[in-house]
Amino acid sequence: MANFVAWVVDNKQWLFSGAGLVVIGWLVRRIFKKSYSSSIQTIRSGDSSTNVQAGRDVSIGTKKKEETDVEKKVKQSINSGDDSTNVIAGGDVNLYLERNVPREFVDQKTQEEVEILRKSRFFPEFDRNRSSLRLGRRLAEGDLSGGSDKVRGRALAWCARVLSRSENLNRAEEFLELAKTLGDFPEAKIAEAFIISEKRDKAPALSALADVDTDVSHSVGLMIVAYHDGAEAALSWISNADYTIGDFDSDGKSFLLSRQLELGRWDEVAQTVGALSESDFEETPCLHHLAGLATLVPTVPEDFRAVVLTQVPFQAADFRLASNAVAMDARRAAHTHFLDAVEAAKQLACPHAARIDDEYALWLELRDPAQNSYGKNRLENKLRDPSTALGFVHYALQFGIKLDLGAVERDIERTIATNGGMTIDAALARFALAFTQPTLEEAANYIARHHNQLAAHIDAKLMRYRQIEMLSRAGLIERANEVLDRLLDEGIPAGQEGNLRRIISEAQGSDPNESRKAQYEATRDLGDLINLVVELEDHQRWDDLCEFGRLLFEETHSLGDAERLVNAFNNTRRSEALVSFLKENTDLLSQSKHLRMSYAWGLYQEGAFLELRAALAELSDEAGSPNYRALKVNLGIATGDWASLSAYIADEYRNRNERSAHDLIGTAQLFPAEQQRIVRLLIEKVIVSPDDLEVRFRPNGIEVLALELQPEPAMESVEEAVA
Repeated sequence: MANFVAWVVDNKQWLFSGAGLVVIGWLVRRIFKKSYSSSIQTIRSGDSSTNVQAGRDVSIGTKKKEETDVEKKVKQSINSGDDSTNVIAGGDVNLYLERNVPREFVDQKTQEEVEILRKSRFFPEFDRNRSSLRLGRRLAEGDLSGGSDKVRGRALAWCARVLSRSENLNRAEEFLELAKTLGDFPEAKIAEAFIISEKRDKAPALSALADVDTDVSHSVGLMIVAYHDGAEAALSWISNADYTIGDFDSDGKSFLLSRQLELGRWDEVAQTVGALSESDFEETPCLHHLAGLATLVPTVPEDFRAVVLTQVPFQAADFRLASNAVAMDARRAAHTHFLDAVEAAKQLACPHAARIDDEYALWLELRDPAQNSYGKNRLENKLRDPSTALGFVHYALQFGIKLDLGAVERDIERTIATNGGMTIDAALARFALAFTQPTLEEAANYIARHHNQLAAHIDAKLMRYRQIEMLSRAGLIERANEVLDRLLDEGIPAGQEGNLRRIISEAQGSDPNESRKAQYEATRDLGDLINLVVELEDHQRWDDLCEFGRLLFEETHSLGDAERLVNAFNNTRRSEALVSFLKENTDLLSQSKHLRMSYAWGLYQEGAFLELRAALAELSDEAGSPNYRALKVNLGIATGDWASLSAYIADEYRNRNERSAHDLIGTAQLFPAEQQRIVRLLIEKVIVSPDDLEVRFRPNGIEVLALELQPEPAMESVEEAVA
């Protein structure tokens, strides 16, 4: 050893140079080479395969009994490094390095995968069958097979449950049998009940659940009854079993709520939503969407609720939504649920569901006076995004956002070309463009020209209904009848046929107001009432509109219908009815400047001057409008408040550059004593020299005087213009 140390000291410069280090590394490796014999390596391969573990280079040739001459020459080789495993196989190969993957990690990954499957299975775009098959295989013989028996068995039972109502029932049974070998789990009993239900009948399936008696088993029983007997029978089963909403787990509550919405059990829907907890939403994220719908539908007239349950209505701006305080609270709560649904869908990688819920949220923003500006900003952003723009064209047209219609047409054609046909977004955009055509005839022709393309996504009969309306109103009766004949050949309900014949008849000269009144009185249908009210307003039948407009508002409690009724009261000078109506519906005043101003004028006409002062205070943001100024002057005159009138005149003078000549004339008519100063202002407004005027002040002559302030242009000015 002493000699070795001395040698090292003598040769240290060479020893620690690059060459020396290489030699030392080689020696150490030869001496201290580690054995891996204790490692557990497993190869599971398919049929007719070759499987090799080797520590050095491997060259393998494969040959089948019936190979062709070319195939006989094929050789497969692997050049590998030391201590490696190398495989060439004729089938599937799964390799596990068991000692390198802790069981706890496998369990954690398994639980994550099951949670995704469990939460995502209610979203239509999620492929529940394929996901269950893939997860089941991984648990049975793949990378998740090394987990604990408990976690693995429960996960396999979930795969069996999801697959039980699919064409993969045999695989469901295989997964269930494997789960049973790993232990006794309640999830396995649930899966077995579903399989029994699918193979045999409802009774034995329910019997298999009887011994479990948990909120999960109750929910599964509800689902099994619904699968066999329908939604109505399932809700009756709940009553017969003496269950309440608290007896179901979050999945059961989701299933129950969807069936209640489907059947229109509105009171029960409200009770179910009220019983949901934060943990329910966490465990079953699709509840956000269902709760949004359930919270929104009470604000929709019952006749139209089925529309809202499936999609945002195409006529989003005019669709009736109640607007009183209770309804606005409900609409805003629904808006929150839809936004939560968007986030939940994104987390589960379900973009289609996220877009649907985002569209509901956007619609409610656009319809809410408090959120309208924010909603429009969001809409404009979507219109700037090529991936979403076409799907929101109809919103832009309805909510007052200007579009380049030619560019929209080009985008539609480009989308059709790149997608090999019409998409739903392109169809919605094209149908919306039909209503922007210059004439009714052109609009009907536009729909006819694109009918075949649109019919893949938009109801063909609905498009024909619109064509008949357009052609009738355009006076093209023969063509309207031709479209009606095609509809009759396809088959339509008698009630719809009667409506379409009435539309054509009205276009031929019959009184539309009387025919629509008769239609509504015969059916008492909300759609017929809306058609009647629209026709009465178009023809300025204000007296009838007071009657039927009130009936419509009582059905809808919609802000738009309230404004229409108030217009009718104004035009018939029914100030008492107007004031009474708005006092009964004060919730609406904060949402509409038009209603606030109408209410103020109604108070003035009723002589309620003290209330009027308070109403004017609510209109302070309208102080610059002619309507507000006129009302303030009238109030000052009526109450003898000369101080306020003097202040008004001073204010008009200060803001003279913002006033039109018409505004100043109106002020002069009200205040004869101020005519001289106002005439001077008029001279400034019309740019006329006072030398050209013969000013005669008189109480009622100021308007004539204003006309006299506009002399003919000088001759040289005309000549300059000609030149």
